[in-house]
Amino acid sequence: MMLKSLAIVVLVIGMMSCHSNPLPLQEKAEILVKEWGESTYPYPNSYDSITFTQVDSLFSTYSDDPAFVFISDSIELWLSKSNIHKNKAGLWSDKDEETAISYMRLSQLEIKYAERLIGLKDNFKARYKSEHIGWKIRNKYQVKDLYGVVETSNRLFYFDKEMNGITESFKE
Repeated sequence: MMLKSLAIVVLVIGMMSCHSNPLPLQEKAEILVKEWGESTYPYPNSYDSITFTQVDSLFSTYSDDPAFVFISDSIELWLSKSNIHKNKAGLWSDKDEETAISYMRLSQLEIKYAERLIGLKDNFKARYKSEHIGWKIRNKYQVKDLYGVVETSNRLFYFDKEMNGITESFKE
């Protein structure tokens, strides 16, 4: 009787540990993509996955950071309104000498300012700390389109950090 009770306890613990272990990332990603395919196309049962790449990590980059975008946009806007490009193009040649000198001084100040802005941008890049933001996988699949024609496509899928859902997908 004791041996039978022990076997039942071991069996129950084994079953509980099977249910508490999360699915591997690869399997989770493939399930989410299959669910996506079956819910997206007009003929859900026609979705057939051909190949998957290995799940890969996604990390943030400085170019995605709103602060960096603001700095870059500010530099572009400032440069578009500055006189630096006019000086290099020689558009001041028709001005009197005093006006031309004053424009050149202003241009030299603008160049120094532009160098500082670009330095700020480069400093931001150098100090940026990348963070894990999710996962990605590519899928080659076949599916019937709206007209029932089978098409083969490649799609890149992005997932959240916890691999709970697809955040974006792009046809390649």
